[in-house]
Amino acid sequence: MSLRKIGRLPATKRDLFFGSTTALAVLVLVTACGAKGKKAASSSNSSSAVVKDCVLPAEQQFSIQGHWGTTPIKVSIHAADFDPGEVTAIQTGGKTWNTFFTASKGFNIFDLGADGIGNQSTNAQSAPACNGGTLSDGTVLYKRFSNWTHSAQAIAVTTTCFTPSQSGGLATIFNAIMEFNYVNFFAQSSGRFPDIQSIALHELGHLLGLDHSCGALGRPNQANPNVSCPDSATDPNNPLLATVMFPQVFFDQTGAGEVKQALTTNDQGRANCAY
Repeated sequence: MSLRKIGRLPATKRDLFFGSTTALAVLVLVTACGAKGKKAASSSNSSSAVVKDCVLPAEQQFSIQGHWGTTPIKVSIHAADFDPGEVTAIQTGGKTWNTFFTASKGFNIFDLGADGIGNQSTNAQSAPACNGGTLSDGTVLYKRFSNWTHSAQAIAVTTTCFTPSQSGGLATIFNAIMEFNYVNFFAQSSGRFPDIQSIALHELGHLLGLDHSCGALGRPNQANPNVSCPDSATDPNNPLLATVMFPQVFFDQTGAGEVKQALTTNDQGRANCAY
């Protein structure tokens, strides 16, 4: 399907926070994924192969943000935010990662709760608790109808707390929240309707520790190089365009968002490097 690019998942924003419970600096990582632009590209991205090794191309060597010290990562739905169809779509995105990790590593990466219901949370926080331990509710997903504090072009934002490694290895993630922008997307008045399963699959990739497959990186990797993103108009067959973690979203003329519901070998190979 030929799609018109309305938007780009913009460069990640990063803030620094010093935790009161540890001598280590705790970095608050915000990954904002949004939309703008006008080029065309294909949404085909499926891969039948299962990559079981860590495959990290040289130009992507700094594209792993960190990892969780324990798995599965608990994912909760903020109570009454999402309708059953949306919950199912979000869980299906999570199950895609679980299916891959089960085949590759022998475990589920996410605890998604009961089908169609999910783990439920009444936690009304607007930011993760980076000065404490991991929340019992796990990572909470919110639907924001108002008071969207991030870029209007951001479809979804994942904010993650982590502690840097003392040995030069991967940082350890311990808290996060995920927000979906229903102020500027998804609603009929916006005229732009991202595929929520595809967006959840992408954001859950950030949650487990992946940075974008190309483009600017965020902490702890922002000072390091990464491969530039290909232009879909001049390099339409570049395999990075098909990755779930590619930092651009495409919309067709009706406002329907691009569908990316399968992991590519690049997504899989990099995920293996985090665990």
